Amino acid sequence: MANAQRPVPIWNRVGTKVDGTMTAQEALSKGGLDWTVKMEPVKVTYNGKTSIVPGKFVPVRTSDGRPLGVVGNSYKPVQNVDALNFMDSYIGKGEAVYETVGNIGDGKLIWMLAKMPNTSSVVDVVERYMLMSTSHNGVSPVMLAALDFRIWCANQIQAAIRKAKNKFVIRHTTNVEMRMADARKAFDGSLKYFNEMDVIFGQMKEIKFTQTQLLTLVERVFGAPGDGEKSNRQENRIEAIQEKIVDLSLNGMGTHLPGVKGTAWGAYNAVTEYLDHHTKIKGGKGASAEEKLLGSTWFGTVGMKTQKAFDTVTSMVKLAA
Repeated sequence: MANAQRPVPIWNRVGTKVDGTMTAQEALSKGGLDWTVKMEPVKVTYNGKTSIVPGKFVPVRTSDGRPLGVVGNSYKPVQNVDALNFMDSYIGKGEAVYETVGNIGDGKLIWMLAKMPNTSSVVDVVERYMLMSTSHNGVSPVMLAALDFRIWCANQIQAAIRKAKNKFVIRHTTNVEMRMADARKAFDGSLKYFNEMDVIFGQMKEIKFTQTQLLTLVERVFGAPGDGEKSNRQENRIEAIQEKIVDLSLNGMGTHLPGVKGTAWGAYNAVTEYLDHHTKIKGGKGASAEEKLLGSTWFGTVGMKTQKAFDTVTSMVKLAA
């Protein structure tokens, strides 16, 4: 498996690849996401009489009238292009290129990835991306986040994007126009984040990590919180995950590279490979299984476990992260 063909990143299977020279507007148009939203009041019809629900609104796609959620009266809609186009100036200067655009939940959440040109090779090849996203159902704010991506196994290896150091958030209840100007400053902060992570990844490559430590890591990341006695089912589940991750640490994608097997770097990537490629999520309710996995990787349970794995590994080997 170590020499298997590199897998395609999940976002390129879910989203639409775009020409890096495009503007955000052109990229959204190619991805079929160049529609706008308008706010409509929530109405209830009962016994032939229609009433408006106070303080509740539905963001509606103007292209086809599809409702995207229910929000309160403090919610301020942000159009797709307005949420994502602040990277255009960096695209024009060659500091980044748009790569993929897509959505989750039939337009409830819109995202765009821009690739940074300064790929890291401190450990093995790690590519750098900027993720821009916005939602139209009140669940997620406008966000800019830095992502590290190990191309050998198509693993997203950054600390989860809930971490304050690698994201910038703009709430839909604030003055979005003013905050979008501040978001440009976050770009420089993200470059600092990438460089800091390169140092940590390089240190992880030099630290030995035993199989016993790997079993402990899996127990801490995937085990239930607390010190209570586990059921047979829970024990069997953890043992199955441990067995798979140990195998990935020895035979997974990229394990033939120097500084991977038997190191903290290799252990961390075995866990992220398991999370990114062996997590089972069912599709449904307007989103495919791959869309849901991508959403979980960026915003949900998979991302939180990635963060927990990173925190646990660095704690076990006494690295400041």
